[in-house]
Amino acid sequence: MKTLTEYNPLPVGALMLGLGILGLLLLAPLVVFASEGNKVDTGRAMNRLQFETSPYLLQHAGNPVDWYPWGEEAFALARKENKPIFLSVGYSTCYWCQVMEHESFENSFTAGILNRNFVSIKVDREERPDVDQIYMSAVQLLSGGGGGWPMSVFLTPELKPFHAGTYIPNPQFNQILEQISTLWSTQQLNLQKRADEVTARLQSIESMQGRRTGALPAETLAADGVKRFASIFDADVGGFGGAPKFPRPAVLELLLKDYEVNGNRTSLDMVSKTLDAMARGGIYDQLAGGFHRYSTDSHWLVPHFEKMLYDNAQLLKAYAHAYQLTRNPDFRRTSEDIVAYVQREMTSSEGLFYSAQDSGVEGEEGRSYIWQREDLRKLLTPKEFTLAAKVYGFDAEPNFEGQYILYRPWSYQQIQQAAALEREPLLAQLDSIRSRLLKARQSQEPQPLQDDKIITSWNGLMIEALAYAGQVLHRPDFTRMAERAARQILSLLQTRQGELLHVLRQGQSKLPAYLDDYAAMILALTELSRAEGGRRWQAEAIRLADQMIEKFWDQTGGFHFAQQSVENLLIRPKSSFDGAIPAANSLAAQGLTRLAKEHPTAYRSYVEQTMRAFGPYLKRAPHALPYMLVALIDYNRLGSPVSSTERETTGPLQVHTSDVLRMHASLSPGRLVPRRTTRLEVELDMDVGWHLVSNPASLDFLLPTSVEAQISGGELRLRPDYPTGYQVDSPLGKLGLYKEQVQILSELTPVQLPGEREAQLEVRVKAQACNDTGRCLLPSTLTQTIAVEIGPVE
Repeated sequence: MKTLTEYNPLPVGALMLGLGILGLLLLAPLVVFASEGNKVDTGRAMNRLQFETSPYLLQHAGNPVDWYPWGEEAFALARKENKPIFLSVGYSTCYWCQVMEHESFENSFTAGILNRNFVSIKVDREERPDVDQIYMSAVQLLSGGGGGWPMSVFLTPELKPFHAGTYIPNPQFNQILEQISTLWSTQQLNLQKRADEVTARLQSIESMQGRRTGALPAETLAADGVKRFASIFDADVGGFGGAPKFPRPAVLELLLKDYEVNGNRTSLDMVSKTLDAMARGGIYDQLAGGFHRYSTDSHWLVPHFEKMLYDNAQLLKAYAHAYQLTRNPDFRRTSEDIVAYVQREMTSSEGLFYSAQDSGVEGEEGRSYIWQREDLRKLLTPKEFTLAAKVYGFDAEPNFEGQYILYRPWSYQQIQQAAALEREPLLAQLDSIRSRLLKARQSQEPQPLQDDKIITSWNGLMIEALAYAGQVLHRPDFTRMAERAARQILSLLQTRQGELLHVLRQGQSKLPAYLDDYAAMILALTELSRAEGGRRWQAEAIRLADQMIEKFWDQTGGFHFAQQSVENLLIRPKSSFDGAIPAANSLAAQGLTRLAKEHPTAYRSYVEQTMRAFGPYLKRAPHALPYMLVALIDYNRLGSPVSSTERETTGPLQVHTSDVLRMHASLSPGRLVPRRTTRLEVELDMDVGWHLVSNPASLDFLLPTSVEAQISGGELRLRPDYPTGYQVDSPLGKLGLYKEQVQILSELTPVQLPGEREAQLEVRVKAQACNDTGRCLLPSTLTQTIAVEIGPVE
């Protein structure tokens, strides 16, 4: 199956742009090598990659190519023997990387050419995104655009690129190797001159990128970006542009932000249409949950089947965000299914999150996800088969090469009407069907490869999404998943000096963290702080923000991607495009904007200088940096504090209950004795115009105000006496609310107390604020610690 690609194939002429004689040679007929020379030798010894931890590098450890990992050993050999470097960059779940390996790197004839004439270096782009960024820029410069993986770049011993391409089929690859080897022997000065020119151009582009300009970009640029996406919106099935069609979570966040701030209903409708169509399409795993990489067609039906953690993290947040704004139960269901998939298949024993799952099995892409109708019939009862065929589209003609990709041609509402079922009984039947089919799928051998390395930035995105979804969906178990992962990142992926590391696999943490690692973790920790209401995670976010500024800040504006201490980099790149993952500078701007809300003196200037640095890019192509536009919108709302009533008139801002609520807890007496009841008093004070949801809540999707208490090393029994709320009419229905100030008294009885004479009593209030119009803010948990004396048993 070759409908799916990770690369943009470059024409022969473009591949050799500027190489003169070599370009002309490539226009000649290709040499076809003797069949015996193309045999794959599978009996060779392991090469140097056997000592690496990257799954991608380990895939190539048995190649006859004499691979080196990126490092000084390879560079020194190239300088000593005056050989060009062949740099191959990819990742473990890249389909065309695997094709090129089978065609060329397992080929003993090809390996012989490489081993005689080149120093061959293999790089995992996910381990070394800095190296990937630099040489992908070279690919795009030499080709006039394009790029992708596998990336194939030829360098001088000084690491300067003079020729670059992507996937190159064999035997064309053999011919290119022979021609470059000949030119290196006969016209090395010309190749080196070309490499100097390419390097100078890369350095010039980098020096212009992210340099401060005069004015702060106007927020109207966000509107320009929204207009751009509206102009390419697919009104039939959602998404932006044609095939192949990518989810673009950063775009979805910009449109949701536009609706929140400006009330632009068109933006919300574009997001809703897209999310609904994606969740019903083949790009979504209808059995296991979770999204595949992208759709090869414009209707979200035929996916590129690999699954990436970063896609599912961002889409989890998008679906939860859309649910919060629309209360569409389908968006909630998709959010919960994504989390169930990640918890079941992408979570390590430590509670951290794996990187990816492969698209294919034994070279056949999508094999695990495609069904024959008769196989489905054997696995289900007749009644189940009839329902499933209607729901998942296999009651029609096969939709992919005589087989079926499961998708949902009809909405749940349409199925309910056709089957004369209520929503919950229908979903219960479908969940039973899904479980049976998933079990059958997972029993097949072999299963798609799982890339089990832990990447700090991707985990940060998932932690942020889980913490956010936990609040919006009232799922404390999601928040606990986020908390556990955050603790493990700060334990397993930090040095003893408290500096982040980039990647972990098989117990080995390594590589200094990049800008996106720090920025994503700052976003994760600030979201956890919102979810818990405490200061611990906020303090960790501040610590990482200070480190990020120290290690990556560029005095000309914006942040470098790699730390100054990272060696053997041709340039220090900056990221300036929000692709599958937002650019690291976009993530950093958003993270510092959140911190600047409470610490404007420390962080506001860095956000502003970053915005100024990327101002020219935002003006020229605002749609290229949608997530930075989200940060720009939020930054412009950091102005002088406004009252709640003023804030309300500006539009539906995303505000958390903790922004309008304060608490004070006291214990009378301030001494705890086992089995003696004392009184806990909690006073809650709200901004003018805001009220709290009463306990019990009048609507099941609202969070009732609740008080909890705990003491380390002990056990408490708490009996709160919640006041009766007053009723107001709203668009949501009858709301039970507490007025601007409320006092909650509780009886607190220690069952068991710690042995120390003093202890810390932690009091938590979970609450959600609403106003009389029916607008409700995101729930928050506020925490206060009270020092108490522990009395003896009486």
